[in-house]
Amino acid sequence: MRSEDCNPIKGADVEIWHADTRGVYSGRAAGMCNADDQDASSLAFLRGRQISDAEGRVNFLSIYPGWYSGRTVHVHLRIVIEGMELLVTQLLFDEPLSDIVYQGHPDYAARPQRDTMNGSDSVFSAAEASEFIFDVERLEIGILQASYTIGVAGA
Repeated sequence: MRSEDCNPIKGADVEIWHADTRGVYSGRAAGMCNADDQDASSLAFLRGRQISDAEGRVNFLSIYPGWYSGRTVHVHLRIVIEGMELLVTQLLFDEPLSDIVYQGHPDYAARPQRDTMNGSDSVFSAAEASEFIFDVERLEIGILQASYTIGVAGA
């Protein structure tokens, strides 16, 4: 939405990307975060782009992100409007929710314990981390739905 008037922005190009259950990225980010995984560099998993609808919404279907040493659980987000990159940021998950997912799901259960939480992440200060946490609800069909409303200026 436009931050100055809270109107939805139709046609915004929204891109997300995050690590897999092992804490591994694909594509360009693989070189920075998991340089020893050459296979991941040539792949494009857990990345998506959507164009916002008339209500300014985009929807992605993905997995709960994995983690890697030194970073809290996060999803990268980029917004481009009319060819202008207006926002690159990251969104976080509530710590108790991450604990439930990681302890209760076999794809994460064998991993070592996380070493970085929202309040000790190198990208977010402890004071600002809570402003970047997804709103999450469990839907009747058993999946989690994470949402976040973003206002951008200059759109």
